[in-house]
Amino acid sequence: MYYGMVGNNGKPYANRAMNESDLLLMVGARVADRAVNQPDLITENKVLIHIDVDPAEIGKNVGPAIPLVGDAKHIFEDIQKEDFSCEHGEWIQLLNGYRDSMRPVRRPNPDYVDPAAFITMLSDAMEEDAVYVADVGQNQIWSCGYHVVDLSGSPDLEKLSAAYDMKFMRLYTMEGAEDTIRAFLENDESVLLECIIDPMDLVK
Repeated sequence: MYYGMVGNNGKPYANRAMNESDLLLMVGARVADRAVNQPDLITENKVLIHIDVDPAEIGKNVGPAIPLVGDAKHIFEDIQKEDFSCEHGEWIQLLNGYRDSMRPVRRPNPDYVDPAAFITMLSDAMEEDAVYVADVGQNQIWSCGYHVVDLSGSPDLEKLSAAYDMKFMRLYTMEGAEDTIRAFLENDESVLLECIIDPMDLVK
């Protein structure tokens, strides 16, 4: 069911799937004009459900038919309790046809590393819990287009800091915060400090 990134730098078949859908579920996305030239077009002839933990982001750039504010995990847990039945075999077949017919044909220069092939090979060879980090610019675009994504987990910041040979600290509660901040600032080397906050605690 994954057809790639949408938007200006996305896959044409992914954009077509979004445009022709009857129901669009948007989770934690702003639909900024830098990503989508005409955000209003994605709401044409479809129902848009927008999920975000920050109410200020709901409808910020495009108005949803159904706004849902809250932690995505909790919302999806509630959705799973509902009974849905639908047939979408023809729709999947149509989307697969789009992907096959609209897949870009690459002709990379053999004198250089093909970034698309290399990133795909690299991600295939990586462990499932490996942390993949891309620099800004074209590096991000290549990575979004050709990195094999596993959505079962999330980046581990402790492993990320280890990859950069940085010290790592994690703060779970305000108890001991002063000591943690003191130790953090006294370090002359780079340190990554992760603070575990309540995802439902919004900026006020």
